[in-house]
Amino acid sequence: MKKISIVIVTYNSEDLIGQCLDSIFNNNDLGEELEVIVVDNRSKNVNRMFSSLKNKYGERVLLIKNNKNGGYGQGNNVGILQASAPIIMIMNPDVILISPIFKRVISYFSDMSVAMIGMRQLVSKDKAGVSFSVKLNFIPIISVLLNFLCNKIQWYIQPLMYFAGACFFIRKSAFKKIGLFDENIFMYGEENDVHHRLLSSANNVKFIYDKNLKYVHLIDDRPLSNGAIPKMIRSNLLFCEKNKIDKRKTLKYKILDEKTWIIIEKMRNNKTKIEYHKTYLKILNQALLSL
Repeated sequence: MKKISIVIVTYNSEDLIGQCLDSIFNNNDLGEELEVIVVDNRSKNVNRMFSSLKNKYGERVLLIKNNKNGGYGQGNNVGILQASAPIIMIMNPDVILISPIFKRVISYFSDMSVAMIGMRQLVSKDKAGVSFSVKLNFIPIISVLLNFLCNKIQWYIQPLMYFAGACFFIRKSAFKKIGLFDENIFMYGEENDVHHRLLSSANNVKFIYDKNLKYVHLIDDRPLSNGAIPKMIRSNLLFCEKNKIDKRKTLKYKILDEKTWIIIEKMRNNKTKIEYHKTYLKILNQALLSL
């Protein structure tokens, strides 16, 4: 019987998936009780990639060709519905594990009120990333400061914060109860939505953050993507629609947050991030005018 099922969605991830899978098997402390599922969202070279993975890993990896590219959440849902374990690990193909973690995670889930486990995100083996973020629509400016300070001191506050979506564990039964990922969200913003729905699903639901469980999200040298900004804004507005939250107020909050980030990055003299947040601010203002 499998105890943990890892679901990895790929899209043109041929250069990344190998080191991701190697890190899993090199740090597998469950042996045959670990299940690994790769769902491909119609990558250009999927046949070549799957052939290579089949030759290297054999039956240790279940390979699924999605019949469409329905987005990150939809691809994960395909894998989750095929998973046989009661605990699901959602993992991006650009994530690597650096130590055995699975037995420790299983011990947490022995408490039936635990729904999710979050881990410490690194962006290189010696550089911290953002492990959790303040939920949408929290008090502007304060949300930025909380994000910065709480990640610095590794203090996760369950009612206010959601785990980074690159790598986390979730109880399958709890996830199915809330309908899995919302497939209307193509990409970005899934973490906030899942956290909100799980938190609303039961009074005693628990989210555990363990700073000693670590993974590396290989984004340190990756340029910031301005093209992702409109998708993030659309996801935020969809969240507002679903939960009857004022869209204009939400965008105004985000505008204040981006102005705060610009001040912070000016203090750091990080010109790249200054330009990124200025672009984000411009697109937010356009979105506000269009409402």
